[in-house]
Amino acid sequence: MIKIKTKFLFYLVIIICLQATELKILSVKISEIIVLILGAVYIKISKSKEKKIIFFFLLLTLKTLFLNVFVDFYIPTEETSFLKNPYIISLSRFLELLCCYYLINICIIYFNKEKENVKLHIRNIIDIQVCIAVFYLFVYVLYQIGLFKLENDYVKDLLVYNTEAGYSIKYRIKGLFVEGGPLGLFYASIFLLLVLEREKAYLLMSFLIIFILWGTQSKAGLLMITSYFLIDYFYIRKARSVLFLTIPLLLFIIIFGFVIYNSYFQALQNLEFIVQAFTPADSTEIDKNLLMGRVTATIILPNLLFHNLFFGIGLGNYALVRNNPIYRGFLPEVPYWDLHGFGGIVDVLVEGGLIFFIFMLLYVKKLWNRCHTIKQKRVFLIFILCFIFGVQIYFLYPWFILSYLIFLQNNEITLKNSEVAYKLKHKSNLYNG
Repeated sequence: MIKIKTKFLFYLVIIICLQATELKILSVKISEIIVLILGAVYIKISKSKEKKIIFFFLLLTLKTLFLNVFVDFYIPTEETSFLKNPYIISLSRFLELLCCYYLINICIIYFNKEKENVKLHIRNIIDIQVCIAVFYLFVYVLYQIGLFKLENDYVKDLLVYNTEAGYSIKYRIKGLFVEGGPLGLFYASIFLLLVLEREKAYLLMSFLIIFILWGTQSKAGLLMITSYFLIDYFYIRKARSVLFLTIPLLLFIIIFGFVIYNSYFQALQNLEFIVQAFTPADSTEIDKNLLMGRVTATIILPNLLFHNLFFGIGLGNYALVRNNPIYRGFLPEVPYWDLHGFGGIVDVLVEGGLIFFIFMLLYVKKLWNRCHTIKQKRVFLIFILCFIFGVQIYFLYPWFILSYLIFLQNNEITLKNSEVAYKLKHKSNLYNG
């Protein structure tokens, strides 16, 4: 009975951490509150796993607090949260990173107690995510056929939002994420885990996840999946007979590249003219899709790196310095909290500078060198692609994937023996039957 309760609580915590990125109490994520409490109660840093990660986060925070004295802050006028003030945001980000570290250790502790059933637990968690996707799709279809309308339904704040400006499909699924793109990246990682953990992936599950990627309109999610299969096929498996897979993938990349070119690069080429022509006098009425996020970050980030190459701008400081005229150039000042949207790898480079970026690369290289099986390499690839294609370093679900990778690396022999025993038992049952 106790084991069943522990399993239920573990699943509940993981589901909240993976899905509920926008459920908050006083601007603090519920998932982070839960993980911080569990971590404080059950985990001692001195006895925890992967201490290099927490030391990296701590040094990054201390460096930020020290160098913030020399930073010119431009606080967004429409941002009212106390947690997003200078210094406070850096401490808040550290607590978020501490949550990521705690989650790694919580998962490893549970996996170590359930060594023979870890694969089953991972499958169950994937199945639960697919069930949640079915619910999202159900709500999405109700909006598309007109049974639900945004102006009358509170569910708009959680699951679906209107995209009439700039998208061919009126509604876009966002789930419990801030918008469709991040949700699409999450389900891209779930799809890849599904393919990995189910030797013969269930076609219905795969179809549902691909459908939800279409509903989220996540270009980064589709690129992540394509990149995974390309790297897996040509580098991890070192396949030679490639025609049957290469031609469809190349066609997809060409078509998708054309779409990206039209939506991003053409906008960049004409951005200065568009900004001068369409920026309203009232800054609160700006087009957020045009003047915030990835498009404008392609101009701001090179300037940030040029002036802060070695030590970065500080943990969580992007939105507080992006309005500096030195960095934004011809772009107008925006009154809202802005994020660059290029993911955790760029987060470390911009906020930590070249020094911390090199430290991160050394750890990633060590992590890769510890991958001795194809499965471990594939889990590593899913983990790192999340951050390459746009997931912020503060999101919890990539660190859940990392905890699974670390468990696989630490228990390689045990897992191999368990798998052999399971196959022998299965064959014996078939023979006896």
